[in-house]
Amino acid sequence: YSRICWPRSATMRALLAAAALVVACLPPGLKAQTTADGTEQCTPQGGTYEIASRLQADTNAQLAVCNIVKGNVDITCSAALAASEGEITSLDFLKNVHTIDGWLRIQDCPSLSDTLGLSNLRKIRGTPDRGLVIWNNDKLESIKGLEDLPTDAIEAGGVSIFHNDALCYVDLMKFERVVVGSSSNSVKFAQKPASCLGLECNAACTCPYCAGPGACKADCSPPSLAWVAAPVLLTVILLGLLIWWCWRLKKESEVECQCYCSHRPQEKDSDPTALLGQIYPTKPVSATTRPPAQPLSQQMQALPPPSPASQSRYVQNPA
Repeated sequence: YSRICWPRSATMRALLAAAALVVACLPPGLKAQTTADGTEQCTPQGGTYEIASRLQADTNAQLAVCNIVKGNVDITCSAALAASEGEITSLDFLKNVHTIDGWLRIQDCPSLSDTLGLSNLRKIRGTPDRGLVIWNNDKLESIKGLEDLPTDAIEAGGVSIFHNDALCYVDLMKFERVVVGSSSNSVKFAQKPASCLGLECNAACTCPYCAGPGACKADCSPPSLAWVAAPVLLTVILLGLLIWWCWRLKKESEVECQCYCSHRPQEKDSDPTALLGQIYPTKPVSATTRPPAQPLSQQMQALPPPSPASQSRYVQNPA
């Protein structure tokens, strides 16, 4: 039969509830994830977010919380709007975006000096004719924000980086590793400053690439499976502890059990011979019906005399 056991004391019940809550609130590794579980996705009207000034970037409420852009992102600065709406000097309005389903273009922004606002970007799906485009940004000196792009992060469209007069380290970034099916036509760039020649990644860099001066990524190895195995192992350990705890409480009679079926257990002190007598009853023998015992001499006298034929068997013939 089956039964459910609960601890009697309120403290133990509270501990059980807390343990169940810990299991339910594990980091999302053992659960199936969708955008409804907290990932914000946004779809631009017309398929492209067009950002031409700082005001447009700051007033775009969708991009401020967006994790997945279901379209393109076109940051093409406008000199005509710079005076009235402000110039784009950083890309921090994209700090929450990790996936762009279309292409990304950063162009004609004379006051943009770095791409640190793209530090969380991990995927650019691109289109057949465009993936990542960085063109004509006069003061752009570093693309360190793209250093965390993983292998095969740009699925289509390739990389095109041109006419950025102050930008070095493009060759050391090794974009070939982040473009799916990379070829000589999928990664195109040019470095103008003569000072870029001979530059190398920082001596402390452990990765074979870098996107600017200074410290590199702490680790360029693929994500460890431990981040997936650890929550699973923790869940198994917690469930094992819960099972052991319930078993221990049951052994100490500190739980109340609700049974699904009933049964009548055998009494410990019951006499097995008595139980057998109940199953196979026998007819009792009365003491009055049994004849009393007689002395042996009386039993011999009560015997009938032997017949002549039987006596002749024991008579010996005379010599």
